[in-house]
Amino acid sequence: MSPQHRHGADECKAIFARLSEYLDSELDQDLCSKLEGHLDGCPPCVAFLESLRRTVGLVGANNHPTLSDDDRRSIFEAYRRFSPACIPAPRSASLPTRAPGLHPVRSDIVKEMKVNDWLRLIAGAFVLLSVALGYAVSPWFLLFTAFVGANLLQSALTGWCPMMWLLRRLGVQQG
Repeated sequence: MSPQHRHGADECKAIFARLSEYLDSELDQDLCSKLEGHLDGCPPCVAFLESLRRTVGLVGANNHPTLSDDDRRSIFEAYRRFSPACIPAPRSASLPTRAPGLHPVRSDIVKEMKVNDWLRLIAGAFVLLSVALGYAVSPWFLLFTAFVGANLLQSALTGWCPMMWLLRRLGVQQG
């Protein structure tokens, strides 16, 4: 911690949980004052808040092209044709699923996956899905991409990740 950073990581985690509400002016005056008091003495939280402000501003400022219904249908059909090749085969299948140019998918891989593996899988899937929806449906879906990125950043800085907490509660092995 820097000399100016005089509080514990738990306090920063509590601040991170409220930053979106703070940016949207949804906090009551008491909580807003406490958060601003924390920010006065916490350069890492200020840096994260400014990064979040810039991200929201960039996402909101982009003008995205609109797709015709035919183009949108084509994208979703291509996704439907490709996606089954990436899903593990049922346990009863004797051979793993394989798509041209892809390595076989082992049906037992899910049992071997640890918290970090699941986190990467879920974050990657959320990012790809939100980018596809942002392009095909509405640019507002890109805010979810920013949310995933912000969570990854805050987990790297604080060591706490909401998805990892949930996965552990669901019984996924640490690894």
